[in-house]
Amino acid sequence: VVSTNICGFDQHMVRGRTTAQTGLVLGHEITGEVIEKGSDVENLKIGDLVSVPFNVACGRCRSCKEQHTGVCLTVNPARAGGAYGYVD
Repeated sequence: VVSTNICGFDQHMVRGRTTAQTGLVLGHEITGEVIEKGSDVENLKIGDLVSVPFNVACGRCRSCKEQHTGVCLTVNPARAGGAYGYVD
């Protein structure tokens, strides 16, 4: 992780307004460098800089399928952010 952003959604998590567990790493808007990849990954190489704009989006609802992850209908606040290091 090169950089991350703490935004309003993270504040909702801290204040107990979501189902996120206490102690969850915040920072779901992440910029980082690829340091390893799986054998099926074709579009990235080691050393690439990447951005994860909203990693708590479900990826399956109508909004996500239309590339509007910022208004995900079934946000998954239990997914850890990247404020302190590596992201899986």
